[in-house]
Parts: sequence; C-alpha cells; structure tokens
Amino acid sequence: MLSQAEIGLAEADERIAEADRNIQMIESLLPRLEVNGYAALEVEHRLHLMNQALEHLRAQRRAIVETLDGSEPLPLIVRRPN
Repeated sequence: MLSQAEIGLAEADERIAEADRNIQMIESLLPRLEVNGYAALEVEHRLHLMNQALEHLRAQRRAIVETLDGSEPLPLIVRRPN
C-alpha cells in the first residue's frame, strides 16, 4: 500500500509531466505563429519562465525525496531528456 508521501509524489509527478507536455505543445506551435505574422517573442519569454518554474518544481520534488529516504530516483515521467 502506498504511503501518503508516495501518493503525493505520484500526483506531483503527474502534474509536472502534464505541464511539461503542455509547454512542449505550445513550443511546437511557435513556428506557426511566426508564419502567420504573430509576434512569438512574448510567448517564447513566457514559455522560458514556465520552464524555469518546472525546473524549480523538479528540484523541490528531489529535495522531498531526499528528505524522506534519500534513495528514490526520479521516476522516468519526471526526468528531462538530455
């Protein structure tokens, strides 16, 4: 049976992964915006801020895991591809 901490971490993992997918989807639309004459610079700036916030959330998640037991790696769903 999962502990409350494990359930909370799983929920955080799902939310982080969903936010990452959403950001990637918007990033994939940027070329279309530019082709259609829209200024994408502001969108790019906001996406950059969102990516920074996600990195901060990933760091917080790692700190929580280290505080709990120090041995659990990040699940694949949260790891950023290199």
